[in-house]
Amino acid sequence: MNQREVGLLLMMLIPVFPTGNAAIAGQPTTVQLTPAQHEFSADIAGHKVRLWFDLGAEASLTLSRATLNELGIEPTGPGHSFMDVKGRKLESRTFAVPRLTIGSAVFINVPGIVDFHTPPLGQGYIGPSLFAAYRIVLNHRDGTMTLIPPETQDIERAGCIGTAVQSPDGVSKVQTDFGDLILVWDTGAGVSFVRKPRIDQAHAEAVNQAVLTEHFRLNGVDFGPLGFRVFQFSEPPGVDGFIGMNFFAKHVVCLDFPGKRIVIQR
Repeated sequence: MNQREVGLLLMMLIPVFPTGNAAIAGQPTTVQLTPAQHEFSADIAGHKVRLWFDLGAEASLTLSRATLNELGIEPTGPGHSFMDVKGRKLESRTFAVPRLTIGSAVFINVPGIVDFHTPPLGQGYIGPSLFAAYRIVLNHRDGTMTLIPPETQDIERAGCIGTAVQSPDGVSKVQTDFGDLILVWDTGAGVSFVRKPRIDQAHAEAVNQAVLTEHFRLNGVDFGPLGFRVFQFSEPPGVDGFIGMNFFAKHVVCLDFPGKRIVIQR
Protein backbone atom coordinates (compact mmCIF):
# COMPACT_ATOMS: atom_id res chain seq x y z
CA MET A 1 0.00 0.00 0.00
CA ASN A 2 1.58 3.27 -1.08
CA GLN A 3 1.62 6.62 0.69
CA ARG A 4 -1.50 7.87 -1.07
CA GLU A 5 -3.43 4.75 -0.04
CA VAL A 6 -2.31 5.10 3.56
CA GLY A 7 -3.39 8.73 3.50
CA LEU A 8 -6.80 7.81 2.19
CA LEU A 9 -7.39 5.19 4.86
CA LEU A 10 -6.81 7.86 7.49
CA MET A 11 -9.19 10.41 5.98
CA MET A 12 -12.93 10.64 6.46
CA LEU A 13 -14.88 11.56 3.38
CA ILE A 14 -17.04 14.68 3.58
CA PRO A 15 -19.40 15.83 0.80
CA VAL A 16 -17.19 16.90 -2.11
CA PHE A 17 -19.38 19.72 -3.38
CA PRO A 18 -19.12 22.33 -0.60
CA THR A 19 -18.94 26.07 -1.16
CA GLY A 20 -15.43 27.10 -2.17
CA ASN A 21 -13.44 30.33 -2.20
CA ALA A 22 -13.80 33.02 -4.86
CA ALA A 23 -11.24 32.71 -7.64
CA ILE A 24 -9.94 34.88 -10.46
CA ALA A 25 -9.59 33.25 -13.89
CA GLY A 26 -10.74 34.43 -17.29
CA GLN A 27 -10.10 31.31 -19.37
CA PRO A 28 -9.54 27.60 -18.73
CA THR A 29 -6.03 26.94 -17.48
CA THR A 30 -4.06 23.68 -17.73
CA VAL A 31 -1.24 22.54 -15.46
CA GLN A 32 1.13 19.61 -15.89
CA LEU A 33 1.05 16.63 -13.54
CA THR A 34 4.14 14.65 -12.59
CA PRO A 35 3.95 11.03 -13.88
CA ALA A 36 4.29 9.18 -10.59
CA GLN A 37 2.88 11.44 -7.86
CA HIS A 38 0.38 13.39 -10.04
CA GLU A 39 1.59 16.62 -8.47
CA PHE A 40 1.35 20.07 -10.01
CA SER A 41 3.19 23.31 -9.36
CA ALA A 42 1.37 26.05 -7.46
CA ASP A 43 2.42 29.42 -6.14
CA ILE A 44 1.76 30.39 -2.53
CA ALA A 45 2.70 33.92 -1.57
CA GLY A 46 5.47 33.96 -4.20
CA HIS A 47 6.85 30.49 -3.38
CA LYS A 48 6.64 27.42 -5.64
CA VAL A 49 4.98 24.46 -3.96
CA ARG A 50 4.26 20.96 -5.30
CA LEU A 51 0.67 19.92 -4.55
CA TRP A 52 -1.71 17.15 -5.59
CA PHE A 53 -5.49 17.05 -5.81
CA ASP A 54 -7.28 14.81 -3.32
CA LEU A 55 -10.99 14.54 -4.08
CA GLY A 56 -11.58 13.03 -0.65
CA ALA A 57 -9.78 15.70 1.36
CA GLU A 58 -11.76 17.72 3.88
CA ALA A 59 -9.89 21.04 3.78
CA SER A 60 -9.40 23.38 0.82
CA LEU A 61 -5.65 23.19 1.41
CA THR A 62 -3.46 20.88 3.48
CA LEU A 63 0.25 21.62 3.92
CA SER A 64 3.01 19.87 5.82
CA ARG A 65 4.49 21.67 8.81
CA ALA A 66 7.86 21.77 7.01
CA THR A 67 6.25 23.51 4.01
CA LEU A 68 4.53 26.03 6.29
CA ASN A 69 7.90 26.76 7.89
CA GLU A 70 9.43 27.37 4.45
CA LEU A 71 6.58 29.73 3.61
CA GLY A 72 6.85 31.54 6.92
CA ILE A 73 3.25 30.70 7.81
CA GLU A 74 2.42 29.90 11.41
CA PRO A 75 -0.76 27.96 12.27
CA THR A 76 -2.88 30.32 14.33
CA GLY A 77 -6.33 28.76 14.38
CA PRO A 78 -7.70 26.29 16.91
CA GLY A 79 -7.49 22.55 16.40
CA HIS A 80 -9.80 21.22 13.68
CA SER A 81 -11.44 17.90 14.60
CA PHE A 82 -12.70 15.21 12.20
CA MET A 83 -13.17 11.43 11.98
CA ASP A 84 -11.12 8.99 9.93
CA VAL A 85 -12.45 5.99 8.00
CA LYS A 86 -11.93 3.76 11.03
CA GLY A 87 -14.05 6.02 13.22
CA ARG A 88 -11.17 7.59 15.12
CA LYS A 89 -11.23 11.25 16.08
CA LEU A 90 -8.31 13.29 14.72
CA GLU A 91 -7.31 16.90 15.18
CA SER A 92 -5.18 19.29 13.15
CA ARG A 93 -4.15 22.94 13.50
CA THR A 94 -5.49 25.52 11.06
CA PHE A 95 -3.99 28.39 9.05
CA ALA A 96 -4.76 30.62 6.07
CA VAL A 97 -2.71 31.65 3.04
CA PRO A 98 -3.37 35.08 1.48
CA ARG A 99 -2.93 34.00 -2.15
CA LEU A 100 -2.73 30.66 -3.98
CA THR A 101 -2.17 30.51 -7.75
CA ILE A 102 -2.70 27.43 -9.93
CA GLY A 103 -2.02 28.23 -13.57
CA SER A 104 -3.96 31.44 -14.19
CA ALA A 105 -6.48 30.75 -11.42
CA VAL A 106 -5.95 32.84 -8.29
CA PHE A 107 -7.51 31.94 -4.94
CA ILE A 108 -7.37 34.39 -2.04
CA ASN A 109 -7.57 33.95 1.72
CA VAL A 110 -7.49 30.15 1.46
CA PRO A 111 -8.09 28.29 4.75
CA GLY A 112 -6.08 25.17 5.43
CA ILE A 113 -5.04 22.56 7.95
CA VAL A 114 -1.65 21.14 8.88
CA ASP A 115 -1.02 17.67 7.44
CA PHE A 116 -1.49 15.20 10.30
CA HIS A 117 0.11 12.21 8.53
CA THR A 118 3.46 10.86 9.68
CA PRO A 119 5.36 11.14 7.43
CA PRO A 120 3.47 13.95 5.64
CA LEU A 121 2.04 13.27 2.18
CA GLY A 122 4.53 15.41 0.26
CA GLN A 123 4.36 19.19 0.53
CA GLY A 124 0.58 19.25 0.53
CA TYR A 125 -2.65 18.76 -1.33
CA ILE A 126 -5.80 20.54 -2.49
CA GLY A 127 -9.31 19.52 -1.47
CA PRO A 128 -12.45 19.85 -3.64
CA SER A 129 -13.89 22.76 -1.66
CA LEU A 130 -11.29 25.03 -3.29
CA PHE A 131 -12.70 24.16 -6.73
CA ALA A 132 -16.43 24.34 -5.90
CA ALA A 133 -17.12 26.88 -8.68
CA TYR A 134 -14.96 25.06 -11.26
CA ARG A 135 -15.07 22.10 -13.60
CA ILE A 136 -11.84 20.13 -13.24
CA VAL A 137 -10.70 17.90 -16.11
CA LEU A 138 -8.29 15.22 -14.92
CA ASN A 139 -6.37 13.66 -17.81
CA HIS A 140 -3.83 11.42 -16.16
CA ARG A 141 -3.17 9.67 -19.47
CA ASP A 142 -1.67 12.90 -20.81
CA GLY A 143 -0.53 14.16 -17.40
CA THR A 144 -2.67 17.30 -17.26
CA MET A 145 -5.28 18.95 -15.05
CA THR A 146 -7.49 21.69 -16.53
CA LEU A 147 -9.42 24.20 -14.43
CA ILE A 148 -12.53 25.49 -16.24
CA PRO A 149 -13.78 28.68 -14.53
CA PRO A 150 -17.51 29.34 -14.06
CA GLU A 151 -17.49 32.05 -16.76
CA THR A 152 -16.65 29.49 -19.46
CA GLN A 153 -19.68 28.98 -21.75
CA ASP A 154 -18.49 26.05 -23.88
CA ILE A 155 -17.30 23.60 -21.25
CA GLU A 156 -17.43 20.74 -23.77
CA ARG A 157 -14.84 22.46 -25.94
CA ALA A 158 -12.71 22.93 -22.82
CA GLY A 159 -12.70 19.16 -22.30
CA CYS A 160 -15.71 18.44 -20.09
CA ILE A 161 -17.22 15.79 -22.37
CA GLY A 162 -18.31 12.15 -22.15
CA THR A 163 -20.83 10.11 -20.18
CA ALA A 164 -22.46 12.18 -17.45
CA VAL A 165 -23.05 10.57 -14.06
CA GLN A 166 -24.99 12.36 -11.35
CA SER A 167 -23.01 12.61 -8.15
CA PRO A 168 -24.57 15.17 -5.78
CA ASP A 169 -22.50 14.05 -2.80
CA GLY A 170 -19.44 12.72 -4.62
CA VAL A 171 -21.07 9.26 -4.61
CA SER A 172 -22.36 7.20 -7.54
CA LYS A 173 -24.25 3.94 -8.00
CA VAL A 174 -22.27 1.47 -10.11
CA GLN A 175 -23.26 -1.87 -11.61
CA THR A 176 -20.51 -4.49 -11.17
CA ASP A 177 -20.01 -8.26 -11.20
CA PHE A 178 -20.61 -8.07 -7.44
CA GLY A 179 -23.98 -6.36 -7.81
CA ASP A 180 -24.89 -2.69 -7.49
CA LEU A 181 -22.40 -0.76 -5.39
CA ILE A 182 -22.53 2.73 -3.90
CA LEU A 183 -19.04 4.12 -4.41
CA VAL A 184 -17.23 7.32 -3.48
CA TRP A 185 -15.04 9.10 -6.04
CA ASP A 186 -11.58 9.78 -4.59
CA THR A 187 -8.35 10.77 -6.35
CA GLY A 188 -6.56 10.39 -3.00
CA ALA A 189 -6.97 6.60 -3.17
CA GLY A 190 -4.06 4.87 -4.87
CA VAL A 191 -6.44 2.06 -5.85
CA SER A 192 -10.17 1.44 -5.71
CA PHE A 193 -11.42 -0.59 -2.76
CA VAL A 194 -14.60 -2.23 -1.55
CA ARG A 195 -15.96 -3.42 1.79
CA LYS A 196 -15.30 -7.10 2.51
CA PRO A 197 -18.94 -7.90 3.46
CA ARG A 198 -20.10 -6.89 -0.04
CA ILE A 199 -17.59 -9.28 -1.61
CA ASP A 200 -18.63 -12.06 0.78
CA GLN A 201 -22.28 -11.35 -0.02
CA ALA A 202 -21.55 -11.75 -3.74
CA HIS A 203 -19.72 -15.05 -3.03
CA ALA A 204 -16.70 -13.68 -4.87
CA GLU A 205 -13.22 -14.98 -4.16
CA ALA A 206 -10.55 -12.44 -3.23
CA VAL A 207 -6.98 -13.25 -4.22
CA ASN A 208 -4.36 -11.51 -2.08
CA GLN A 209 -7.14 -9.25 -0.75
CA ALA A 210 -8.03 -8.12 -4.28
CA VAL A 211 -10.91 -8.72 -6.69
CA LEU A 212 -11.60 -7.82 -10.31
CA THR A 213 -14.92 -6.85 -11.86
CA GLU A 214 -15.05 -7.29 -15.62
CA HIS A 215 -18.03 -4.94 -15.83
CA PHE A 216 -18.15 -1.47 -14.28
CA ARG A 217 -21.23 0.33 -15.58
CA LEU A 218 -22.04 3.98 -14.98
CA ASN A 219 -25.23 5.39 -16.50
CA GLY A 220 -25.45 2.36 -18.78
CA VAL A 221 -21.88 2.63 -20.11
CA ASP A 222 -19.33 -0.05 -19.25
CA PHE A 223 -15.97 1.34 -18.10
CA GLY A 224 -14.60 -2.00 -16.89
CA PRO A 225 -12.65 -3.98 -16.06
CA LEU A 226 -11.59 -2.53 -12.71
CA GLY A 227 -9.65 -4.00 -9.82
CA PHE A 228 -10.48 -3.45 -6.14
CA ARG A 229 -8.66 -3.97 -2.89
CA VAL A 230 -10.88 -5.67 -0.30
CA PHE A 231 -10.85 -3.64 2.88
CA GLN A 232 -13.04 -3.13 5.95
CA PHE A 233 -13.78 0.45 7.04
CA SER A 234 -16.43 2.16 9.16
CA GLU A 235 -16.62 5.71 7.76
CA PRO A 236 -18.47 7.01 5.90
CA PRO A 237 -21.51 4.83 6.52
CA GLY A 238 -23.82 3.79 3.73
CA VAL A 239 -21.19 3.34 1.01
CA ASP A 240 -19.63 0.16 -0.33
CA GLY A 241 -16.23 1.47 -1.35
CA PHE A 242 -14.14 4.03 -3.22
CA ILE A 243 -13.25 4.66 -6.87
CA GLY A 244 -9.53 5.35 -6.82
CA MET A 245 -6.66 6.27 -9.07
CA ASN A 246 -6.63 3.02 -11.05
CA PHE A 247 -9.88 4.29 -12.62
CA PHE A 248 -8.67 7.86 -13.16
CA ALA A 249 -5.47 6.54 -14.76
CA LYS A 250 -7.49 4.93 -17.57
CA HIS A 251 -10.16 7.56 -18.21
CA VAL A 252 -10.35 11.31 -18.69
CA VAL A 253 -12.68 12.53 -15.94
CA CYS A 254 -14.36 15.94 -15.64
CA LEU A 255 -15.47 16.84 -12.13
CA ASP A 256 -18.38 19.20 -12.72
CA PHE A 257 -18.80 20.65 -9.24
CA PRO A 258 -21.44 23.29 -10.15
CA GLY A 259 -23.46 20.63 -12.01
CA LYS A 260 -22.97 18.07 -9.22
CA ARG A 261 -22.00 15.43 -11.74
CA ILE A 262 -19.00 13.60 -13.12
CA VAL A 263 -18.38 13.35 -16.87
CA ILE A 264 -16.25 10.45 -18.10
CA GLN A 265 -14.50 9.68 -21.40
CA ARG A 266 -13.84 6.06 -22.29
